Amino acid sequence: MRAVWAPPPGTAPKSCPAGVASLLDSLDRAKAAVNQASQGERESLQQFRQALLPEWASRGAVGEICRGRRDSEVLLREIDGLRYAEEHAIRYEASALAGQRLKVRELTRDLRREKAVTE
Repeated sequence: MRAVWAPPPGTAPKSCPAGVASLLDSLDRAKAAVNQASQGERESLQQFRQALLPEWASRGAVGEICRGRRDSEVLLREIDGLRYAEEHAIRYEASALAGQRLKVRELTRDLRREKAVTE
């Protein structure tokens, strides 16, 4: 929870807009990194979080430099929520995919047994 809602400051960006843009760019990069891989939940989450770096290591500094700018503070809360939602989606998709894979394996095994009986 602290990593998302109360991160350590990190290195300050040059400006509030630059910091916000870098966070958004890293979210896009992290989503693309996970979408290109077919892994389990833990591996997908780890890959997602690694792809957020180095920008998200400075999330606290972005918050500091944007403090007092209401529009930017609102946007940063939304970006934090989006990051959380993206991580949740990775968990859900990985779990759903694992369930589908298991079902297909079971159905394939049943089909092979049926085929062996009829031959």
